[in-house]
Amino acid sequence: MIVGRIMKGEWESMTIDDLFALREQMQEVLSAKLKAKKVELERRLQQLNQQSKLIETVKPGLSGLMLSFGHCGCAWKFLPLVSNL
Repeated sequence: MIVGRIMKGEWESMTIDDLFALREQMQEVLSAKLKAKKVELERRLQQLNQQSKLIETVKPGLSGLMLSFGHCGCAWKFLPLVSNL
């Protein structure tokens, strides 16, 4: 197993077997990172879809709907409509 960083000059001294083992390790690491990122993006997409459905259920004539972001996620706040400013 190859561990740590490989310096520029070390590539030339590595055997084909070592290079292939390094490639497999890199593939495993990148695959795990991509899977984790996909899970996160799917979770965020699900949240956006839920928020979109919530917006669709709000009556079209309702004014002053504002999305407020906080540390715990998104919160919908109904703000009074201020007219004739």
